Amino acid sequence: MTNHDLRISSKRYLKGNWGTAIVLSIILVVLSGLVTSLVERVFGPSTQEIISPNNLENFQSADLLSLVNPRSTFLSMLLTTIFTGLFRVGYSWGYLDLVDETDEYGRGSLRFESLLSALNRDGLKTILVMIITTFLTTLGYILFIIPGIFLTILYMPIYYVRRDEPELSIGQTLSRSMNLMSGNKLQYIKLVLPYMLIFIGAILLPLGLVLIGLAGSEALLGPMLLLIFAVPIFLFFYAIYFSIKLEILNASFYRHVLVSYNPGENYQGEDIHYQGYE
Repeated sequence: MTNHDLRISSKRYLKGNWGTAIVLSIILVVLSGLVTSLVERVFGPSTQEIISPNNLENFQSADLLSLVNPRSTFLSMLLTTIFTGLFRVGYSWGYLDLVDETDEYGRGSLRFESLLSALNRDGLKTILVMIITTFLTTLGYILFIIPGIFLTILYMPIYYVRRDEPELSIGQTLSRSMNLMSGNKLQYIKLVLPYMLIFIGAILLPLGLVLIGLAGSEALLGPMLLLIFAVPIFLFFYAIYFSIKLEILNASFYRHVLVSYNPGENYQGEDIHYQGYE
């Protein structure tokens, strides 16, 4: 199946589900914010809150360091990552269910309860997988970014593997994810890159105009000011659109790779979704 076929299929999966997808995305953001606020209230302010501009104005460096409790900060970050991550995993599983359940007439539904699904399926192993992959990818981004991008791609299908093959150990889950993406990384990059470039371009365009305006081009002053107000609005709505498209493309790509990886096995929805593409 080509990337063009995957994009066409993604439109069919989302037909009649855009409203639910948008609401789910907003609920995910709200839940993540509530969890973060609750954890910070229980364990104290996070590092980001401590070094906020207001605090930097009112405190000396010694005062700020006195506010930092390493144990509380670590627990706050860990619990926030775990609970928001579980909601995020359930969110991804909901789109995989949509891909599996959509029939040849485009009838399938995205369900709100999918947000909680990761809490009900061996959550401890999912949490351990989440902690390991988050640590490795974060370390990769610290090491000159490129390794982080590489690991992010390798671990893209890891939570789908957790759902489909819960009997695998943590190490086997990691290996399975990397094996599935072996030889498919370039196709995946080409699949999602156009959406990322639009998002990056929307950020860089007003910055470029600002620099030109500062250089003395008054003709661009009006458009520059308009973009300064318009771009944040565009980015907000495009971020929602991008997250939805990325989830459905990830789920579709995983099913496509899985069929290619084990062509002799019968996966739910295989005859429907991939007929005519193989």
